[in-house]
Amino acid sequence: MDQMDLSLSTAKKTYKSREKVEMALLAKNSEGDPISGNFSVTVINEDKVKMPEELDRTIFSDILLTADLKGYIENPNYYFSGDVAATDVALDNLMLTQGYRRFVWKDLLKPDSLSAKLPFGVEHLSSMISGKVLSLGNKPIVNGKVTLMSVSTGILRDTVTDANGRFSFSDMVLTEGIKFSVQARTQKKGSKVEVIMDSVLRQGLTIFRSSVGFNAAYTKQMTSYLEHSEKEHEQGFKKAKLDEIHRLNEVKINAVKAPVQRSHNLNGPDRYDQKIEGKELEVCPSLYACLGGQIRGVIFKPVQISDFCPPIMLPFTRRSAEPERMLVVLDGFPVDPKNCTVLGGIFEYNDPSRDDISSVEVLRNPNLTAVYGRDGMAGVILINTKRGGSRGPLYNPSIANIAPKGFSKTREFYTPRYDRAGTGRPVADLRSTIYWNPNVKTYATGKSSFSYLNADGPGNYKVIIEGINAEGELGRAIYRYEVEASEQAFESPVDYSNNVVASLDSLQKRLPVEKVYLHTDKPYYNLGDTLWFKSYLLNAANLTGSTRSGLLYVELVNDSSEVVRQISVPVTKGLSWAQIPLTDKIFQEGGYTLRAYSNWMQNFGTDYLFTRRFYLGKPSINTWLVQSDAKVSESNGQDLLEVGIQLKRSDNSPVGLKDVEIRIYKANKYISKQTLTTLQDGRLEFSSKLKEKTDGRNVRVEIR
Repeated sequence: MDQMDLSLSTAKKTYKSREKVEMALLAKNSEGDPISGNFSVTVINEDKVKMPEELDRTIFSDILLTADLKGYIENPNYYFSGDVAATDVALDNLMLTQGYRRFVWKDLLKPDSLSAKLPFGVEHLSSMISGKVLSLGNKPIVNGKVTLMSVSTGILRDTVTDANGRFSFSDMVLTEGIKFSVQARTQKKGSKVEVIMDSVLRQGLTIFRSSVGFNAAYTKQMTSYLEHSEKEHEQGFKKAKLDEIHRLNEVKINAVKAPVQRSHNLNGPDRYDQKIEGKELEVCPSLYACLGGQIRGVIFKPVQISDFCPPIMLPFTRRSAEPERMLVVLDGFPVDPKNCTVLGGIFEYNDPSRDDISSVEVLRNPNLTAVYGRDGMAGVILINTKRGGSRGPLYNPSIANIAPKGFSKTREFYTPRYDRAGTGRPVADLRSTIYWNPNVKTYATGKSSFSYLNADGPGNYKVIIEGINAEGELGRAIYRYEVEASEQAFESPVDYSNNVVASLDSLQKRLPVEKVYLHTDKPYYNLGDTLWFKSYLLNAANLTGSTRSGLLYVELVNDSSEVVRQISVPVTKGLSWAQIPLTDKIFQEGGYTLRAYSNWMQNFGTDYLFTRRFYLGKPSINTWLVQSDAKVSESNGQDLLEVGIQLKRSDNSPVGLKDVEIRIYKANKYISKQTLTTLQDGRLEFSSKLKEKTDGRNVRVEIR
């Protein structure tokens, strides 16, 4: 494969702490001529972020290898570094085992078999909001008026439904956090309609393909990074002013929060004829089944509110000879007596659920019902939920509130400016990522430059630059320097007379494939860090920047296969850059998979998406290597969590006879803790009973 020749240079090989560095870049194509290109560059302190080249993920290993193969490839960059003869043999062996699996040859030679419509379309910078409007009898509303509005942005647009009741708002440029309301009416302005929005197909959960997990070398590098993070926090505390950093010890709260009494009775608290507590409703199949046998002077009768509503059980008072229908009030809001959906949900379909109901108050006495006017003359049933009125407005089928995914805002990487007056603060600069620039360009001369200031040394700095040019050539280069303490390959000609090759070329034209690569500022992260990245979305056929897709999805998936954070980034000529803050409010310590793809890429399966596995650490004085196995079994009708753990230090020696505290969480909710002592070989075995409704997949064990 032809590739660019990139070279980085500085005026000297040794710099002082906080000294300005001027870095020159020269880019040449495979023929040695200066070339224009677009690059991303990161500068890290290699003493703090250690990663051997063969373990790293690069633009070569991802675009040229993992993006085309199914299955797990251990250390993919090994095939692009080291001894060429040895890696060529290893690459041949890999291809004999894996091989290209994007297509089946028999299908490839039958063009008609590939003409089916693909489920995922090509997305551009503009988006479309669409859906359909139906009557309550599930028939399409023709020529209905649909209004799209956003109060925060001042957007107001109208359209009319077609013969199938469908509508669409095209050419919408969306930003992150924007919310819309879509309201529909009939041609005669009737409101008895239902708005159904089109759902956007999204990438499902991806199983991590490695059965091995993190290898020992990677774990050792990550341990070093965590140890440095702890030192960084300690030094920052010692060197900073006391009014700038405040470190608090653990605070234990032993008081019990008094239960909040939820009531929306207009007569005031404790003024009712009868009250039923929420705990008395837990065993009932539905609310009406429970109340029918407990409320005095009230019966439930089936009522058909409209032709489109099935009969539902509603409360009637027996104060007079003829039972009269009672008013239902949910969290202080009277329910429309013609609202079939809400009334049916309350009494028959457990919405709100019985666990969510705090109490039910019954008002029969005219002195208590008078405050509710004529609607409450026959009696009132007050349903108070534990959320106490926080549920918002009641459901209206003619209005849909949506929050489509918009573009994420790109922030600029912050770099301190010690060369300016008034910026010489005494706080130590112990950053591990020194500089990040996702938009370095070279023009016809092939030259470019950038500058930044070092952090506090000593340290060995590593500069990594990656990028592409308009001819589809990839490039990557590494440059190293020291910071002192303060004081040619040719392709064989293609025979297009060959039917298979011709069919393959035809396939590329009919179903063009995209590849994506993310260049990140470092290989692993700590809670509180920011993950900076630049994406290269390329045409698979010639590795030039793709102009097909205008939107890229970037996600972080945890070990439970849950998407913790997703952002969408606008792509221009195949290039984009953004960042994801790794805050402890969203993320927890553990393994994560960084995943990137365009909507079009999903048509060809999950194996061709960009994925990168990394560990998100948490600074700790006790940094150990942990091997664990756990299972959830049933004991006496209750789930039992059984855990076995092996603790080792970074030098692989066992953590023997060590008192540790075990804490068990369900997601972020604390469940229990216990103090144990490891065995001589560092082994630790314990069990804990889980509550009945605990989901074992969300259980987390923390060792302190």
